[in-house]
Amino acid sequence: DAMLERADVIIVACALTDSTRGLIDERRLALCKASASLVNVSRGPVVDETALFDALKGRRLTHAFLDVWWKYPASPEAPSPEPGDQKWRTLDRDVLTMTPHASGWTREQDRRKSQQIATNLDNLARGAPLERVICVGTRT
Repeated sequence: DAMLERADVIIVACALTDSTRGLIDERRLALCKASASLVNVSRGPVVDETALFDALKGRRLTHAFLDVWWKYPASPEAPSPEPGDQKWRTLDRDVLTMTPHASGWTREQDRRKSQQIATNLDNLARGAPLERVICVGTRT
């Protein structure tokens, strides 16, 4: 809590567990300086959605950079839902930047991944060693 009172930027980067769900809540956001920005690259529910929305709307935080949402499409074919239950699109653009947990992906990265998969499928069919194997065998 003491760090929140002094931080200019709060970066949330942790796994979503029972103990981290809602970790950044209304009480903790109230500790932050009004000039602070919040960056969430973990999972949406680590930050209480309503508390963050209200803090931004009330200008109790300068900005939020969100690479994670609270809702995602159920399947690739499903229509994209709103990022959460709040009306994020009603906030001024100067207080919010959102990306759909894909801000680090590029077309080139996708091309390289596809090529690596194709190469390994070819190697498997020919009985050749697979490339970039992380784990061989079984885990117990």
